[in-house]
Amino acid sequence: MPYQLPMRGKAHSALLSLVLIALSGLSASSYAQSSVTLYGVLDTSLGYVTNAGGTSAAHRIGFVNSNIQSSGFGLKGKEDLGAGLSAIFNLRNVVVPSTGALAEKDTLFSLESWVGLASNQYGTLTLGRQYDPITDLLEPLTADIDFGAPFSTAGNVDNYDALLHISNSIKYASPNIGGFTFEGMASLGGVAGSVSAGSVYAAALSYAGGGLSLAAGYMVNRVDNQVVLNNGIASVTSTTSADGLAYDNPIVQFANIRSNEIARVGGNYAFGSLIVGAAYSNSRFHQFASDATLTFNSGSAFVHYATAVQLDLAAGYSFTRATGGGAAANYNQLSLGADYFLSKRTDLYLAAAFQRANGNTLSDAGALVPATASVGDEGFYGTGRTQFLSVLGMRHRF
Repeated sequence: MPYQLPMRGKAHSALLSLVLIALSGLSASSYAQSSVTLYGVLDTSLGYVTNAGGTSAAHRIGFVNSNIQSSGFGLKGKEDLGAGLSAIFNLRNVVVPSTGALAEKDTLFSLESWVGLASNQYGTLTLGRQYDPITDLLEPLTADIDFGAPFSTAGNVDNYDALLHISNSIKYASPNIGGFTFEGMASLGGVAGSVSAGSVYAAALSYAGGGLSLAAGYMVNRVDNQVVLNNGIASVTSTTSADGLAYDNPIVQFANIRSNEIARVGGNYAFGSLIVGAAYSNSRFHQFASDATLTFNSGSAFVHYATAVQLDLAAGYSFTRATGGGAAANYNQLSLGADYFLSKRTDLYLAAAFQRANGNTLSDAGALVPATASVGDEGFYGTGRTQFLSVLGMRHRF
């Protein structure tokens, strides 16, 4: 005859089983309400660029990385705190896929590094290194979001290609209210004796309804410049919260700036699989060593068509005019792109862009010099008035 527990033992056993089942349920519920995700992108291509020799007009054949998206990996997480409130975080870096190196040697998570609270009712508050409100609300309305750097404005003078990463920042994003969304940001430079030095302030507003999407925003970046002597030779040390600010390049030839302001407005309309969009921006760069100011007015338009065979096609045009200090330069750019999706995560793309520069711009010394072409924000220096770039690449997301 098999052994049987006394009645009291059976009661204890049943109670213990119920407790274990309850704890198991709570544990499963707890894990279901919290998550950490590893994700990333690898995007690289073979490229051909004319007039890319720096001080010469030599051509270049080689790897061109991160055309559509910045390559790298990240960790993001969310913990449900109840009542529609969640704790969130994101850590994301940038790597050079063709070499395996970090894009920024001294910054592990150079794209994003923030923590915050998200409320279904009141919006999201985040603190750390993050994208600015204009990037959040306007970039999704541009050709750049799907076809990347070859479609950005000359020299990325208006941050069309989302290269700015704002450190030491506080950002608020509202919930969607009747199709409207608002974001505001403040970044403090942490400079002793000055609240404004090295700071960034930005705000943007967007609307989406039906097939129409619109957004506008404004941002001001202030740079803290300190003149130091090293063996009797003066040099400038610059500190800014806005890493990636587009200057000291073929389009903006200032080695140091005091501040930069960017105002942008844009929108698109979706006719089923066909999307048409346009944008305008005004960006100003104030040189540190003088009172010189370069002002860029840029207009762009694009057409994006998604075919029925997993193939996306796009064409874009941008016109940028630089004025100030006697400068008067024009940059005309035509861009074409095709993206074929092998799966939801893997695609092959082909893009090409041609830019022509005319007129004169300002050098760092304040002299008038011939404007030279530099496609999008690819950053290839040359000496000629024209530049052509083509890339054949692959992107994989995980």
